[in-house]
Amino acid sequence: MVRFAGDETRESLRPSGRTPEGRGPDRYFAWAHTVDLPLEVDPRGLGGMDEPFDGVVEIWWDSIETLLEAAMTPEGGKAHMDLVEDEKNFIDFSRSAMWFVEEEVFIGDG
Repeated sequence: MVRFAGDETRESLRPSGRTPEGRGPDRYFAWAHTVDLPLEVDPRGLGGMDEPFDGVVEIWWDSIETLLEAAMTPEGGKAHMDLVEDEKNFIDFSRSAMWFVEEEVFIGDG
């Protein structure tokens, strides 16, 4: 989950078109932008939630093993550093969050 840095806005980064060269063999790369809905009560304000994030970046791999294999190569390390350098231009890392997950699908084709 990311929060933008500086003067960046959802509109200034849409369409993103920011996929760096040499990304590697990840299976899926998406950037989900948050939207404002015209609701009577904003559910984000319930229960003391943090301020809204600006979006979510998803990078999917076929398995943890393929992620680790790619990350351990010189090319994978360079692709990661190139991505971080690019993201510094528009993501406020100090106010963003990152984690790794393994998805478990209960309904759908998953």
